[in-house]
Amino acid sequence: MAEDTFTRLGQLIGKIQGLPNGAPAQDVGAEKRAWRLAAGDEIANHTVVQPTADDWLIIADGPVWGHAVIQRQQEILTALTQTDHHPQALKVKVRPQSTPFDLDESRHGSPVKPLDSQSADLLIETADGLKSDNLAQALRRLSRHRSKESS
Repeated sequence: MAEDTFTRLGQLIGKIQGLPNGAPAQDVGAEKRAWRLAAGDEIANHTVVQPTADDWLIIADGPVWGHAVIQRQQEILTALTQTDHHPQALKVKVRPQSTPFDLDESRHGSPVKPLDSQSADLLIETADGLKSDNLAQALRRLSRHRSKESS
């Protein structure tokens, strides 16, 4: 029979360089359950907890949820103490708001708005009088964005 190559994570953690020998593996599941009990389901559904030895970092989905944690901080710390978890403080951070992402705009830049014929003609006239060939070429390229009705 083949030898089982499975190794439990708890056995591997003690071998990680930089950790003191015999560093206890934290039971993150128990800490998350304790957070849910102490903060309540509504706040727990909108936050992520990252426990450390002294402080727990709470990352909130938005400013409202971060404020809710701050307002109930003493109550939550007391409830955590009753579940045998003893953080000294809760540090609250708010997850940055995501901006709407438009795939078409990211590929092509801003949507191109056509120029009226007068503006396109003015760009060509200006390009003809320039000493810089590169700038003149750029203005001619811009003038090509004239609207189809004005061609």
